[in-house]
Amino acid sequence: MKFVQSLFVFALGLGVAILLKMLLSSFSIPRELVAWINTGIFGVIGFACGYQRRHFGQTNTIIMVLAMSVFLYLFSSILGYYELVDALSARHNNPEQVADAFLQSKVGASGVWGFYVYRVVGEAKNWFGQLILWLVQLWFFGLSLFWAFMGWAIAPDQS
Repeated sequence: MKFVQSLFVFALGLGVAILLKMLLSSFSIPRELVAWINTGIFGVIGFACGYQRRHFGQTNTIIMVLAMSVFLYLFSSILGYYELVDALSARHNNPEQVADAFLQSKVGASGVWGFYVYRVVGEAKNWFGQLILWLVQLWFFGLSLFWAFMGWAIAPDQS
């Protein structure tokens, strides 16, 4: 029964995080501010997963923290890609193929990953600008993972 309760708490935490990310994406908040807000979200997720460690086991919670971190970090790109496809559906019969062709021509990748890369380096004109933008993204992702694992490490002491 404790495992089912832990699974429910985990699913509830993931659902709240997804709703918060959707709410943040609906406002015109600068990407930099959203990146800082993400670090707080990842801390809460790490704390929740760490608190559930005694029921899921250490290896399973590490996998959960990593999977949730990557998913939530890319969630705004997932929403953005499908918003682009929806916007193109009014004018094209095959909007996903049009979006993928556009992204392929701009950044050499298609789908959600292509949209993420386009958001990161789409504004950079040369390789140095692209490198800086990738380093900024890597910094925020690393910071988010750091806070997720800090929450994961601290949580068992709180229970």
